[in-house]
Amino acid sequence: MSYPINLDVEGKICVVVGGGRVAHRKVLGLIEAKAKVVLIAPVLCDELRALVEPQKIIWLEQNYEYGCLPRGVLMIAATNRPSVNRLAAREAIEKKMLVNVVDGSSTQGVNFENPSTIRRGKFLLTISTGGASPALSKFMRIGLERIFDEDFGRRLEVIESLRSTVKEIIKDPEVRIEFWRQVMNEKIFSPMGNSEELEANIRDALDSYRAQSQDGAD
Repeated sequence: MSYPINLDVEGKICVVVGGGRVAHRKVLGLIEAKAKVVLIAPVLCDELRALVEPQKIIWLEQNYEYGCLPRGVLMIAATNRPSVNRLAAREAIEKKMLVNVVDGSSTQGVNFENPSTIRRGKFLLTISTGGASPALSKFMRIGLERIFDEDFGRRLEVIESLRSTVKEIIKDPEVRIEFWRQVMNEKIFSPMGNSEELEANIRDALDSYRAQSQDGAD
């Protein structure tokens, strides 16, 4: 049973070995996390090549060979050659890096997996079956994407932007908890909800709280 954790890789070297579409998916996730991505591959698919010129990734244009792996936080082996993946995993383990092999060709020393993810701004939802069924993880992700749409991320931005205001107005922590419980209802966070309605709810609730506080003071 794995232990769930969110890893901060911003500005840190993360290495991907492989130049195909699987590698591309892994690279995109690392770019989203603002990692410094180093890619080792002799050739790249079109999607990866499009990331080279704007310098979103560093491309080492070569076949992977033992000894060429730069030291970083983690390494993902994503080639279509199990022997290469195993060798890259072995070197990464020796360099004390976190290691993932996408095809399962090596399990020795592999110490993290990439769950299916839904990212909406700062909101991050992960789905994992512990490797039992990647197909089920994908099925669940597709279904949940309908609920956690792009506007869901904007709803989180609304909450973040008003959080300090709420804290300033409502001093009592227990009252604040109840306040947020009331404004963040199931309707707001259903597929039918939206960020504009959430913001209006929070501001209306704050106005009501102010009015009640003033009445109590009088």
